Amino acid sequence: MALTKQAQVTDDERKKILAKLRLGLPTSTALRYAKVSRKAFQLLHDEDDDFAEAVELATAAGALVQAKQKGKKKLTAFLPIPDAPRRAPPPPPSIPPPLVTTGGETSWVEIWSQIRKEATELAAGEFGQLLWVERACVKAGMHPLDRQWLWHFQEFYASKKRLDVGRFGLRAAKSDSNCRAVTAEVLLSPRRLEPGFVGVCPVMSSNMSEADDRFDTIVQILSACGLTDLTGIRQPEAEGFQRGGGGNSARVISLRDAQGYKVEFRIYPASISGAAGFTGIAGFCDEVDLWGKEAGANPAKRVFEVLLARYATQPTAKLHVMSASYHRDSEHASMIAAGDTPLQRVARLGVDGAAKDTEARARLAVAIGSRDPLLLTPADPKSTDIPCWVSNPVAPIEECYALAKGDVRRMMFLYGGRLNLLGGRAASMGLEDLQALGDRNRQLCSDGGPRLMSFDDLPSYDPRSRGRGMPGSGEPSI
Repeated sequence: MALTKQAQVTDDERKKILAKLRLGLPTSTALRYAKVSRKAFQLLHDEDDDFAEAVELATAAGALVQAKQKGKKKLTAFLPIPDAPRRAPPPPPSIPPPLVTTGGETSWVEIWSQIRKEATELAAGEFGQLLWVERACVKAGMHPLDRQWLWHFQEFYASKKRLDVGRFGLRAAKSDSNCRAVTAEVLLSPRRLEPGFVGVCPVMSSNMSEADDRFDTIVQILSACGLTDLTGIRQPEAEGFQRGGGGNSARVISLRDAQGYKVEFRIYPASISGAAGFTGIAGFCDEVDLWGKEAGANPAKRVFEVLLARYATQPTAKLHVMSASYHRDSEHASMIAAGDTPLQRVARLGVDGAAKDTEARARLAVAIGSRDPLLLTPADPKSTDIPCWVSNPVAPIEECYALAKGDVRRMMFLYGGRLNLLGGRAASMGLEDLQALGDRNRQLCSDGGPRLMSFDDLPSYDPRSRGRGMPGSGEPSI
């Protein structure tokens, strides 16, 4: 029977379609590889009985291939997470083994199944996935994660909590480190999405400039993982990611995850409207203390309420909530004060971090000739205040002291991860109280005595309070 003009598909195109169907790929993917339109394929299928039968046989063979693959992966689809060690794991090698290479035509799911297997050999569960991405980034010439961050993520994944909440000082490598974590989660974490749904990882920042930086970081990480930037290519021959959005709308990175689901990174400033209307599979909230205030249009507390509802159907999804301290009464400060709950784990300094922090502050005290308790008091491993000189090797305490213009207290607020007592009520003290505070500050720095400033209306974790260190303050004393 003669075919209509629309149904004329070359023999080579037919072979390509059938070959992809035998691998278990969807019909839409097979047509894209063969560069055949859906209309032409349907006409050919309706008019050519031999081709229709060949399609049925190829589809059945592909289903068998997929069933065998699922049977092999059944034992490792949901990996157990071992107990975290007390100390940070060793950093990955500077020259990692080569990434996955394949010969001939291999489906996207087959490639990423092999990658997920490689991740389990590095470590079990989500931490192994992160180590695989970390290895790829190091091989691509990007800086390795600091040991403090590796230990932090290992502890968080071991907790099996949904929220990862941390107060890290400025320049503590929060953005780069958490972008690697969410990229690993988006690419490799097991999940189930309904047909037609797109899994979304929101990356929310305080402003558009910060959002643009996170966008560039994630693009760099995806490229390091071997994905090709296909932006502007209508019929790509390779698999990869595409960039979109910009201007007044969210910046978007679209791709497929290891299971073949459609997923997106959406990067934009924090807002109530941006926190609604998607299925969340991961997320990163950056510098939350700078988000909208309670009296503004997008208060941080309301944004979080809307955002958390996005993850109700995704039990493997994680949300990383990080910030330096800018306001003592912020929503982020309240989350830190709440401590560990069934929903969240709060980042801790840890044994190694405490030793590093204590040594750095003591070194600065000797260098400037100070006996300030803020520099001489040993750090608590359970502290929720994590300085940048602990988690970022290129941010030494001496440089932070210089950037704080020689003000130790300001240095500890901005770069040391301490709760910022200059915000909230402390910023609204009267002139006489402020003058008295200045006098006591000078006295403290000049005589080096153990006396601390005291204001009875301040909470017990404030060094100026007589009740400092009393239980029930909600904050660990340092």
